[in-house]
Amino acid sequence: MKKEKSKIINISPLWIVLGILLLIYSVSLFVPIVWGFLTSFKGKLEFVRNKFGLPEEWMFSNYSTVLKYFFIPLDAAHGLRKVYIGEMLINSIFYAVGSALLQALVQFVTAYAAARFNFKIGKIIYTIVILGMIIPIVGSEPSALAIADALNLRDKIIGIYVMKSYFLGMYFLVFYETLRAFPKDFAEAAYIDGAGNFTVMIKIMAPLSATTYFTIALLLFVQFWNDYTTPMLYMPNVPTLAYGLYYFVDLSRINEVNSQPMRLAACIMMVIPTLALFLAFHNKLLSNVTIGGVKE
Repeated sequence: MKKEKSKIINISPLWIVLGILLLIYSVSLFVPIVWGFLTSFKGKLEFVRNKFGLPEEWMFSNYSTVLKYFFIPLDAAHGLRKVYIGEMLINSIFYAVGSALLQALVQFVTAYAAARFNFKIGKIIYTIVILGMIIPIVGSEPSALAIADALNLRDKIIGIYVMKSYFLGMYFLVFYETLRAFPKDFAEAAYIDGAGNFTVMIKIMAPLSATTYFTIALLLFVQFWNDYTTPMLYMPNVPTLAYGLYYFVDLSRINEVNSQPMRLAACIMMVIPTLALFLAFHNKLLSNVTIGGVKE
């Protein structure tokens, strides 16, 4: 028997250089996280003389100190009260999860209408999205705050849901192209069986787009989880963890937390929920959207 010749894979020098650069870039993303995690266990004086080495004495008490001072004082109706990390966590979950799911849903429905039906308003919607991405909008925050006050949407989670339920943005284009890629046979077969437009969208197009929807909702969740400006402006009495972290970092006047390791410990605590979410659903994020066909 003749031995099978092994296949020789020719790799150009350009691909080797690009691979090395990609590897260096990937490592550079993890180095700050590892450094921040190790530094969060150092003391204030140790950080000054040992910024990049391993902790000489692991200060696990940094995290208990963070929990003690991680709060936001609020002027309540019956006096001053403090909002601690537990309440902020609940507010963050309601804000990030609800806003992500609703915004992804609105973008999906709008993209479905623009991509699957041939009418002029669909082209107008697509044009509005493109213009909204390329035209800079500066100074709109005061008017948005005035509208929120006029509609009594301040300091309400439901008000944030209303504000975040818009179809503008890059993810609309992702839904738009995904829905356009599906063959028309899917919808036509359902129409023949008597299904309406709403049934086709819910029972056929939505399941086919589930992976895309889940991925976009997860990316939006991370975006809203790290957002502190919106809760600070529109929900000052319903603080989230991101807003709490912003306030905690500003507590330089308190000697107990006036150190870089304390700030990094607070940041690591903020990363834990999103990291756990990624580890739980990384298969969904990394999976490909597959499109099948309809046999005649």
